[in-house]
Amino acid sequence: MLKYLLDTNTCIFTIKNKPTHVRERFSLNTSRMC
Repeated sequence: MLKYLLDTNTCIFTIKNKPTHVRERFSLNTSRMC
């Protein structure tokens, strides 16, 4: 099983700016993130 370790800046950007296309990808892959 492939897991992803996200960069802190990527997480902060997503939380603060809430871009729709990025949030959709996050939602699809939450079980695969560390």
